[in-house]
Amino acid sequence: MENEDNLRKIQIKELDILKALIEVCQKRNLKYYIVGGTLIGAVRHKGFIPWDDDMDVAMPRKDYDALVEKYYKDFPENIQVQQFKLTPDVYFLPMKLVDKNTKIMEKRLERKNQYSYLNIDVFPIDSYPNNKISRMIYKMKYYYYKMLIGFCNIDILRTNVKRPLYERVLIKFGKITHIGKILNLNKIQTRFDNFLKKYSERDCRYIGDIEGAYGFKEFVPKEYFGEGKKIIFENLEVNAPDETDAYLRHFYGDYMQLPPEEKRVTGHFIII
Repeated sequence: MENEDNLRKIQIKELDILKALIEVCQKRNLKYYIVGGTLIGAVRHKGFIPWDDDMDVAMPRKDYDALVEKYYKDFPENIQVQQFKLTPDVYFLPMKLVDKNTKIMEKRLERKNQYSYLNIDVFPIDSYPNNKISRMIYKMKYYYYKMLIGFCNIDILRTNVKRPLYERVLIKFGKITHIGKILNLNKIQTRFDNFLKKYSERDCRYIGDIEGAYGFKEFVPKEYFGEGKKIIFENLEVNAPDETDAYLRHFYGDYMQLPPEEKRVTGHFIII
């Protein structure tokens, strides 16, 4: 019961962050979409997945950049827009909307007594080149920048995930050589960001939030997103991809089928 109460408190506070984002988007005529598990929750549960405690949003690149560069001050005082251009010391690339009034602790870090603040992720939607050779070059550059960013963040990389051999070798190399200490994380993030927005949506058939959980699988036909359509999430009207069913099946298959009970993990965070 205590875990359920904590989870619901987190969901309600995340919903407040989303409401603030929607207000800014409506005021500044910016487009956004709920994606990932948040979208599954809207379709299957009309709100949060009952055991979910995070929220994912994506924005077309031009709207995302406008929010970072011009409209980040439009949010309520307690909500901070964290992104490397605004807060150069952050290690992550996509934007986070952070509720500075809500201190949390990840359960996996509870023993270390490390805390942070409740947030939702906002990803830019970028384009994927049509040409096979261009895609090969794109992938090489993508992994190159991810490697450099990984070297800079070597001490905070997650250890509870399965990694391919080449990643384990690179992590070992980074820890032995301390190469990350001579690299400039902010400059690398800037170059990486410029690289990601190199291709125009007008000229590409596939778009997506490459920094999402599924990597290159995040790229889908651009008509899946379209102009967006309204959908209900926790009695709030939000924007979702046009072809919601095709979008969700691309990632999850039969997304209306509930996962086994052992995979319904409740509560990664604790409100402090």
